[in-house]
Amino acid sequence: MNRSEILTRPLPDVLLEADHDDLEFEPDARGRKHLDRWVRKRNPAFDPTFEDPAVDRMREAWMRGALLDEGADALFEIRAGVGDVEANGRVDVAKIETLLESSGAFDLNFLDGPTGFFAADKGDAIRAFQRANGISEDGTVRPRDATMRALKAAVQPKIRQAIAARESANTPGDKSALIAQAAPKQSPQPVHGAGQSQQPPPSVPNRTTNAPPSPTPIIPVPAYRKQARGLEMAKWNAWSQLIGRLPSLHSTEKRAYMEVFAAEGGDSVNPENGAMSGIKNDTLDELIQKQFVKGIKRGTKAKDLSLNERARIYREYFDFAMNEVGGSSAFGRIDDVEAASAVADTLFRNGRTGGGQMVREAINKLAPETLAMHGATGKELPFNETALAAFQKVIADPTTRQSFLHALADIRIKDSPGEAPRFNHFRFQKSS
Repeated sequence: MNRSEILTRPLPDVLLEADHDDLEFEPDARGRKHLDRWVRKRNPAFDPTFEDPAVDRMREAWMRGALLDEGADALFEIRAGVGDVEANGRVDVAKIETLLESSGAFDLNFLDGPTGFFAADKGDAIRAFQRANGISEDGTVRPRDATMRALKAAVQPKIRQAIAARESANTPGDKSALIAQAAPKQSPQPVHGAGQSQQPPPSVPNRTTNAPPSPTPIIPVPAYRKQARGLEMAKWNAWSQLIGRLPSLHSTEKRAYMEVFAAEGGDSVNPENGAMSGIKNDTLDELIQKQFVKGIKRGTKAKDLSLNERARIYREYFDFAMNEVGGSSAFGRIDDVEAASAVADTLFRNGRTGGGQMVREAINKLAPETLAMHGATGKELPFNETALAAFQKVIADPTTRQSFLHALADIRIKDSPGEAPRFNHFRFQKSS
């Protein structure tokens, strides 16, 4: 089924007939415990970095409140397992996300619909559903197994009710008519941005499907921050070493974390809000409550976090802020380390949605109306696949790249004039 068919045919046909080839797995010799336990033969249909129009269709239907009746019984048909060490095809994961929400075990409102990316929060939701239904808690759903049968028993009546409600309201019966005008992908804060939406842990794909990590060079303290307390050379080097130990680190990702750390004052506490390295107490609490950050007790103050814990939380933040493009592993898809750092600092300082809006606005200043600013329900849109594609196109040309960095800095200064030195740094007019 080609992209045109996926965007126009009835959703059940799309969910049942989308072309997903068989996976071939080989055991990893190192016997890892999680998804990277397997070496995946690259297959775009199961690659979480691949744009899947079938998932786009599901998200668009979800935003209209029509996914249950339009997806119908096709939602119960998955091609392979979904769970910690399963295939986790995007369409399969999106179906399970939908079923879990409909059964009351998961909340998709915080993700603006099904994403098709599996992560620990979904495994926890599966186990909770299994526990509530007397099923062995393995955190996995497989085709026609006991968990899928229980999901079907719980959700199928709701599908029937949704279909009946649509028909009684004289909604057109041809599902394809309802979805033929599906919008292009609007691929669906936690650390610093004020007023960020309450969001659960993101769906983060297996890092092994992304570009291999590249060398991480020594990065000097940015010139505008060299006199800042908390950025003494010993602390800067310690942070660099801890970031460098993150698994599968890409050089673009390291540069972003170094730049953000410097921008937030390094190893220091903000006396106004108690933030440590930009990590705020209330945001940390929210992340712990949502099980996005694990191994840290709720109520822990940011100032009490070790440098190592903060390094881990930085990555976890970007797993969340960029969950629609594959989480922090998406840094490996951006070759321009400076432009990537400018976007990263915006997302960190202004939040997943607030920062995403600023990036969109900067792109639209160069190419008007390239990106929508709001989704079908009126919500502001984050940095998603559509925005990433536009961003990559803009930074590919040296002229438009610099114009984008200027536009982004100008937007940020207008929002927070007192932080102009920080934002001007990310214009990257000269090496710092």
